[in-house]
Amino acid sequence: MPDALGENDEEKKRLREENKRLAKEIERLKRENEELRKKLSAVMGSPQMLASSDKTAEAGGVPSSKVFYRRSTPDDEKKPTGGQVGHMGHARARPTPNTPPVVVSLDDCPACGGELGAPRRTLTRTVTDIPPPSLLIYEVQTREYSCPHCLANVKGESPLPSHEQYGPNVVAWVVHHRIVGLSIVKIQESLERTFGLRVSEATILRMETQAAEALGEDYEQIKKIIKGSDCLGGDESKFRVHGKNGWLWTFVDTLAVLYEVANTRGGSVPARILEGFDGVLVRDGWKPYDKISCKGHQLDHLHTNRWLERVEVIHGIEPRGLLSHRAAKFTRAGRPPAEFIRFADGIRARLREAILFIEKNAATITLDERKRKSDEYLANMVSFLGEPWKDANAVRIGNELRSRQDMLFTFIRVPNVPWHNNAAERAIRQGVYHRKISGGRQTWPGAARLSTLLSVFETCKKTGENFIDLVLKRLASRGTGADAGAPTGAATGT
Repeated sequence: MPDALGENDEEKKRLREENKRLAKEIERLKRENEELRKKLSAVMGSPQMLASSDKTAEAGGVPSSKVFYRRSTPDDEKKPTGGQVGHMGHARARPTPNTPPVVVSLDDCPACGGELGAPRRTLTRTVTDIPPPSLLIYEVQTREYSCPHCLANVKGESPLPSHEQYGPNVVAWVVHHRIVGLSIVKIQESLERTFGLRVSEATILRMETQAAEALGEDYEQIKKIIKGSDCLGGDESKFRVHGKNGWLWTFVDTLAVLYEVANTRGGSVPARILEGFDGVLVRDGWKPYDKISCKGHQLDHLHTNRWLERVEVIHGIEPRGLLSHRAAKFTRAGRPPAEFIRFADGIRARLREAILFIEKNAATITLDERKRKSDEYLANMVSFLGEPWKDANAVRIGNELRSRQDMLFTFIRVPNVPWHNNAAERAIRQGVYHRKISGGRQTWPGAARLSTLLSVFETCKKTGENFIDLVLKRLASRGTGADAGAPTGAATGT
């Protein structure tokens, strides 16, 4: 019996020691967990996550793809579905038939078998279809002559390149699918499965070159339109060429879109492209744009709001839209940065007031009233920024806005200038699609071809012109193609 009691005491002692050890382990894990939470918070709010550099986040115009948070939208801010108030409705225009009708008729009654005679009425509906895919294969017969007058041997000029095996319709089809985002492999697969046509990668690239050269004058004309614009939006994004970092620049007008791939993100590129430009440039905070001397600059205030949001996310505050009236909402426990919240609310309130004013009065306000209101909003903002802020983030963002005070309210002073840069950001996405599909381009000539084709393609979308028709037209004018659907004329040279 004593031995049993002794064993129980030993077991109890062992269990007590084990409990103490586990308690210490639990405390250690809690401390480790807290440290990891702090490190995670620091990483999520670090320059690598929020910007290319914490010191240059405001000046850097960090793209929205770097923003890892999503802004929640309260139910009372959701737009209603369907057409928006004040917007014209759109409906598909009824097409005009260009082929004989498909007649659905009966001779006998399916109910009783009696003869029906003439129909009492005809019900009509219009159906749009595409013809079955097939290839047009034709010979180009070049006839040679001996002139009876001068005895010279002459021959007609072929509308197709002398050694080209594919006609202009194939070139236009390939280039169109290339520029909308299909990879070379998918284009090859689509040609083979649809038309039974096998082409090599080199052939597709040669077609791309052929089309880009034919559209060269159109590309130069787009450059002239951009330089002569009253208001431009500008943006840039990474674009790799031959495995090395390059940059895709875009400048957007109401009637034209210009793309150019360059090996630098420096100010020399926009300075060269926009030489002679004397309109208003809408841009983000990227400093090289500051070198552009023109009528004025407008800072993209969606980027201004992102600067505020990045800091709020670091402090556990739910991101808020620029035009939102919502108060700060905290997503985690902690000490709220009261001064920065007051700073962010003040910036948003002043920008929101100016934006709503111009959206309501843009059609009726005079130029003198525009200048007066612009000066009024600017004086209010400068006074607010000049308060003795102590919060480091408020000081940094305030300094950035104060150094760009002349571009805060250009959209009030100058008609038809937007307060955001949405047009350029939408345009740059088209280049980003190509970067994600192909990883960039393998050569600089290939990047130049993309610049030409993408510029003309996006400009056609703005002007309502058909890109394929334009490619066919330019190929024909260069003597490298014939009108679509007229292979016989091309063969005879007439």
